[in-house]
Amino acid sequence: MFKKYLHIQPAGIQLAIFLFLWATFFFLFSFLQPFLIKALWGLPKLPDDYETGLLNHPQTLIYLNAVFAVLIFLLPAFLFAYLAAPRPFAYAGLQKPLKSSQWLWVVVLALGLVPILTSVGGWIKELDLGKTARAMAESRDAVFNAYFKSGDTLDLFRNLFFLALLPAFSEELFFRGIVQKFAYTWFKKPWAAILFSGAFFALMHFTVYEFLPILFAGVVLAWVYYITSSLWLSVLVHFLNNGLQVILIFFAARFPVLAQIDQSRMWVTGIFIVAVALFLWALKNLQQLQTPLPRNWSVEELPLSS
Repeated sequence: MFKKYLHIQPAGIQLAIFLFLWATFFFLFSFLQPFLIKALWGLPKLPDDYETGLLNHPQTLIYLNAVFAVLIFLLPAFLFAYLAAPRPFAYAGLQKPLKSSQWLWVVVLALGLVPILTSVGGWIKELDLGKTARAMAESRDAVFNAYFKSGDTLDLFRNLFFLALLPAFSEELFFRGIVQKFAYTWFKKPWAAILFSGAFFALMHFTVYEFLPILFAGVVLAWVYYITSSLWLSVLVHFLNNGLQVILIFFAARFPVLAQIDQSRMWVTGIFIVAVALFLWALKNLQQLQTPLPRNWSVEELPLSS
């Protein structure tokens, strides 16, 4: 469509344009948020304490989360890819895996990853990291509890879409499809780019108690993308991580025995050991099936399929 795409520009200029797009959509969300809340609540004017009142309106929180994911992550990343290359989906890594068995092993990886993250997150919450960190954690927990106030089956599917699928696709396109590509352009080392992508991913969640679990998840997602060359696989892992948590919370509210299992140290330890075994098994097989990103992968080079 364009005679010249951004990939021919120096990486520094491309980064400036990407940051400009990101900042523009961030300010757009900040501007639109009060109007969206007012429309969802059906009020002519918002009260001064409307942010506190959001916890009593779970549907509003869910829809705001969706708009946030689209405006802050999805649109800046896709628009940049559209401007950067003639085939933006291929540029961002949205290509099918080269080996079909990779689908199976990323599912096994996700099944192991979820209990690991949940267990480690629970252990870290037992630590005293200061009043500020505790207040941030309580605020984050309050938001998540508000998300799941609704309880029928339709709400489950709604939550799976708005809280699992949409954030997974949007964040992977942003953090792995674009940010990791910039990191690899400068560092020239796969693990440096993977760690940078994971760290930035964790920082953007604005949490102290869950920083390490989210950092670990971000590194795993970045590694999956690097080792398979398919962003669809990291999207799948991300979706399963989010979605399994949504499903577990949904059923735990209906079957108290599931909540009791979560409180049993013996069950938690046993599940953690099995999860680690599954996770390492999947890592080994994905390593053997690896189809890694090319060494010249960067924002200044086009993928072969482009």
